[in-house]
Amino acid sequence: MAYTFLWIDGFDEIGNANQKYTDGGEITQGLGTSTNAPFSYGRSLGWSSTSATLQKVVSGAPYTVFFVGFHFLINSPDTTERNFLQFLDAQNNVVQIELRRIWDNVLLKHVLRLYRGSTLLATSSDGIPQNTWVWLSVKHVCSQTTGVVEVKLNNATVLTYSGNTQNGAVTQVHRPAILSGATLNSAFNVDNLVIATGLASDPPLPECRVFGAVVPTSNFNVQFTPNAGTNWSNVNEIPPNDDTSYNFSNTVGATDVFVCAPPTLTGVIPAIKVNFRARKDDAGVRELAPIIRPGATNHQGTAIEILSNYFNRGYMWTMNPDTGQAWNPGDVANLKFGYRIVT
Repeated sequence: MAYTFLWIDGFDEIGNANQKYTDGGEITQGLGTSTNAPFSYGRSLGWSSTSATLQKVVSGAPYTVFFVGFHFLINSPDTTERNFLQFLDAQNNVVQIELRRIWDNVLLKHVLRLYRGSTLLATSSDGIPQNTWVWLSVKHVCSQTTGVVEVKLNNATVLTYSGNTQNGAVTQVHRPAILSGATLNSAFNVDNLVIATGLASDPPLPECRVFGAVVPTSNFNVQFTPNAGTNWSNVNEIPPNDDTSYNFSNTVGATDVFVCAPPTLTGVIPAIKVNFRARKDDAGVRELAPIIRPGATNHQGTAIEILSNYFNRGYMWTMNPDTGQAWNPGDVANLKFGYRIVT
C-alpha cells in the first residue's frame, strides 16, 4: 500500500472547529467538540441541532485518487435522503461523487447511496445503525472511464462501483465535505478523520485512531519568552487560550522543544503530526516550522507563514526522521516536539 496522508484529526485538542477549520470556508457553522468518542479517549466533533458542513482543504490538491475515513455516530429519526459525504472539484465548484444517507426500514440502519450528479450509481448492502460508532472508509478514483468507488463499514465492503465517477470536466478532487444534511435534534458525531491519496490499486483506509491531545508536560530546550509562567505551561491548554498565555520571540532560529507524555501505543503507526497555533504582531513576513525530536536531533517540518490571526498549523512525518523507517511504538515513547522561527 502506498498511502500519502494529507490530514489527520482526532478533534481532541480544540474547543470548536473554528479553531482549526477556517481556511477557504471549510466550515459553515461553529461546530463544537463532544466528550462522546468511540474509544473512551479524547473527544469527537459534534453537530447538535445544527445543519452544517465541514470541508478540509488539503495540500498538494487536486488528486485523482482520494481516500477518506472517519468514525461516525448518528442518532436521528430523520428518514429523508440527505447529503452526507461529497468529493469536491473546488476549482470548478463541482461535486464529483456523493454519498447520501437514508433510513432503511428493513435493515433499520442508515444505508448509503452513491450518486454522480443526480444519477444513482449504487446502494450499500449494509448501513449505519443508530447511536453506534462505525468506521466509514471511502476510496474514490476519479475518472469518466476507469473510475472506482469502494465503501467499507467497520472494514467490511458494503459498496463497490466501477465506471464513470467524474461529474465535472476535469479528473480532480480537492477536498472532501461532510454534511449533516439537515437540522438535527440529536447526536451527529465525527472522530478520527483521515484523508489520504495513494494508488488506484490501494484498498480503502483501514480503521484508524488519532490521538490528538498530546501536550507538553515540561521544557526540554526553550528560547522563546513566556508572557508569564513557563513555556510548556503556556501551550498545554485544551482548548487553546490564545493571548491569555503564550510564548513570543522575533529572533530567527529561536526554538522551543518540549517533553510530552504520549499514549502507550501498539501496532502500526502510520504518521505523527505536530500541530501548533500562532499569530504574528509585526509587519514583516514570519514563518514558523514544527519541530520533532525522536532521539538526539531536532527535525524541522515545512515552514508555514504566520498571519495576524490565530490559525492551527502542522506537519506530518510518516517516517521516523532519525531512522528513515516506519514509526514503531518504541519511537513514540520518548518523543519531543516544538516549533522554530524560520523567517
